[in-house]
Amino acid sequence: MRPRLAICLWVGLCILQCAAESSQGGELSPGHERSAKNEAKEYETLYLLFAFVLVGAAVIHLTTLPQLHSVPVTVVFFVLGIAFALVAEAGHFEFLEGIMNSYEYWAKIDPHLVLFVFLPPLLFSDAMAVDTHVARRAAGQCLLLAVIGV
Repeated sequence: MRPRLAICLWVGLCILQCAAESSQGGELSPGHERSAKNEAKEYETLYLLFAFVLVGAAVIHLTTLPQLHSVPVTVVFFVLGIAFALVAEAGHFEFLEGIMNSYEYWAKIDPHLVLFVFLPPLLFSDAMAVDTHVARRAAGQCLLLAVIGV
């Protein structure tokens, strides 16, 4: 097994183990129940972030293999995201309370925040990879659709 993939798998297993341990936490006293529970949920928000970063690194690594080189990465991410959402909404992650709390927090995030945080880097990376010759040839059509088409 390649070292990078082994490291990604090891870190993923560590995240799952931390999520499982946090979901089996001890009892809280009545006075501190609210604050300690909120602190745990704020910390658990990072579980899905780290898990998705690891899955993304694994997918990008796997698409460098000759057998999977022609598979579009964005399509794989879309399919994995839909599959994860369906499994989470069906309640198959109930035994991992930390993962479910993290999922609920990410589901409640403001859509404008996601748009303003993730869209500029995506546009910048695509702008840096664009073929300028093709962009010049299609500029007139793009402007026609952007001005009159809208």
